[in-house]
Amino acid sequence: MKNAKSLKELVDNSEEISILYVEDDDSLRENTKRLLNTFFSNIETAINGQEGLDKYHSGSYDLIISDLRMPIMDGIEMVQHIEKNDPDQIIIIISAHDESSYLIDLIKSGVENFILKPLDIEQFLFVLIKTIKLINLRRFEQEYTTKLEDTVKKRTEELSKANAALEGYNANLEVMVSERTAELHQSLEELEYANKKVMDSIEYAKMIQQSLLPNMDEMKQKLPNSFVIWKPRDIVGGDIFFTSFFQTGYIIRLIDCTGHGVPGALMTMIASSGLRKVINDDQCYDPPRILSCLNKFVKKTLQQDTEFAQSNDGMDAAVCKIDLEKQQLSFSGAGLALIHTIGNETCLIKGDRESLGYKRSNLDYQFKEHIIDIEPGKAFYLFTDGMVDQVGGDRGICFGKKRFQNILNQNLTRTFEEQKKTLVQEFNIYRNQHEVRDDVTVVGIGLG
Repeated sequence: MKNAKSLKELVDNSEEISILYVEDDDSLRENTKRLLNTFFSNIETAINGQEGLDKYHSGSYDLIISDLRMPIMDGIEMVQHIEKNDPDQIIIIISAHDESSYLIDLIKSGVENFILKPLDIEQFLFVLIKTIKLINLRRFEQEYTTKLEDTVKKRTEELSKANAALEGYNANLEVMVSERTAELHQSLEELEYANKKVMDSIEYAKMIQQSLLPNMDEMKQKLPNSFVIWKPRDIVGGDIFFTSFFQTGYIIRLIDCTGHGVPGALMTMIASSGLRKVINDDQCYDPPRILSCLNKFVKKTLQQDTEFAQSNDGMDAAVCKIDLEKQQLSFSGAGLALIHTIGNETCLIKGDRESLGYKRSNLDYQFKEHIIDIEPGKAFYLFTDGMVDQVGGDRGICFGKKRFQNILNQNLTRTFEEQKKTLVQEFNIYRNQHEVRDDVTVVGIGLG
């Protein structure tokens, strides 16, 4: 029988359950007890309500099963006595169809489970299963309550001892709670103050990082057909870009440093220092040489060219030099790509599969240089992996370079501000409720 198997498994996985069975019919009492013994080992019986009540007062039972009509004291009277003593006692009443007039009194006494005579075994087992689940639930609640009370008691004793030492053993509960509340308020204030200091520091770091970025008004003046999307995942980030203008052209550098947040921002400071040295101090304008020099600068600055280096951080980078006299664009990439337009379509040029500054980065690596002729209407785009690696969509996959390139292809005839707005909009729609995974940077510039 399905219910028998379920009851057996339920009882086997429960602590021992004690049952008091009250029934005046000897034959029914013995037969039912044998059935119960199949599942339970701790069963006591009584032949009438008075004997059942006496055994209840002298023992403790998880479950009481009782007939209604019995000599000396019937089931209703016994249940009413038990209910006064313990309203939570679980009771199952076995009654005949013609005893339904008694059920209202039993329901008022808290009895919720009834089994009709003649006894149907499947119904009986079903009610037992439901009852054992209730017993287990109450045991769990009692155990949880006991543990909680023990924990509260222990903490209360600790607080009481501390309070007694401070107040000379005269503090009452109100004082103890008041002091504990004051301590909690003080801790909260200290936490809020510490958090404010941290956030103020990060906000100040944001201001410092933004000061490293190109002057956007100057960039817009010199490159009117352009846009920049710069969105750190956190307040500060590991993406940064730089511009340098000279008489015959300009250089754009895009850097994607290890990590994001504060660690990434610290790496952008190293990148900024390295590029300033390479371009401003060493007068190096050649994209592959800029990457090689930056590789050496980062690796040596972090001492990652030694065996005792504790860090292993670095960056990907892309460098574009636009020579307006030669009408040429020179590109070199370390892990980052370039997209440029050819007519009404775009073409992607992959960067070298070599990052900068890491322990594994080769100090002698020679980066490739890609030369592109500048034609009227030419445009190019640099981007970090934050947008293309963003998870989203119905299937939870990456945005992808193909999707990114398709959006550009569909919007090449629009202004750069419109292209920027479309990229941001499409990115947010695709991301939907997914968290932003990384810093996002895209630079688009029109040539000719």
